[in-house]
Amino acid sequence: EACNLQIVDVRYSSILEVPSTDFLTPTAFIFLYENQLFLTFRDHHVGVWNFRGELVTHFEDHVLWHPDCNTNNIFISSQQDTIISYCKSSQQGRRGGSSTTHGAIHVSDIFTGKCLARIATPP
Repeated sequence: EACNLQIVDVRYSSILEVPSTDFLTPTAFIFLYENQLFLTFRDHHVGVWNFRGELVTHFEDHVLWHPDCNTNNIFISSQQDTIISYCKSSQQGRRGGSSTTHGAIHVSDIFTGKCLARIATPP
């Protein structure tokens, strides 16, 4: 916590440092080797970062159900372009509350952050 992110390029023996003010320590991450990106998970949110330490995707409607999720609850497609996870319902995500015990399965595009599909139980 409160340490700078260091991205080490082992091919060229270089280190890129990203200030801790720009990159908060995640509770989990997934490396997307096909796309040279990594997903971070922290406080209900998913971030997509490149190897230059830049946040490259903001998800429009993908607020995770659990604040400190582990990667067992996340599915990434084999093309590494789609994320599927259990999220708060759209209304809960906007309010920040958890007044219902029902969430929804959200399918989102990793590159654009667009919600592709949402599967929810009826109210």
